[in-house]
Amino acid sequence: MMATNGASTASVALPARVVSLLACPACGGKLLLDMEGFRCAESKCGQTFPIVNGIPILIDPNSSLFTFDDYLADFRADLHDIHRDAAYAECLNPNSYASSPRLARELLALGSAGIVYPSVRRASGTCLVCFRPALVTHVRQGGSVTFTFCDPSSPPLIS
Repeated sequence: MMATNGASTASVALPARVVSLLACPACGGKLLLDMEGFRCAESKCGQTFPIVNGIPILIDPNSSLFTFDDYLADFRADLHDIHRDAAYAECLNPNSYASSPRLARELLALGSAGIVYPSVRRASGTCLVCFRPALVTHVRQGGSVTFTFCDPSSPPLIS
């Protein structure tokens, strides 16, 4: 998709109607598209934001700090374990989740408490789906990870 603002020709991989809804992450002002990328139309702000591979990088370097909190919980139930069962191979396909909801609906209808399965994204990971919230006990906060984006063209600092 080529979105333009007047005579500019910056390429953005978003529909023009979505581009028109974007706002400056620093002040909330209207963004204008020019040859370099986006710039804030507010004279008091004037921040600029690059377009990388057709994607606008709308990061305010003054406040682009994100914290992700990990939570832990205990589960008291017998769960369906599909780790080593070839019958469920299609449910573990990382390229298609079409079979997974069907299995969940079937097991839920049979009164299942949930499913334990190997992560398709992390070789040593194990995932769990609990169908019965009352079975989740002792919820507590685990670790926290903070991502600080200082520059749109650099990876974040992780602490």
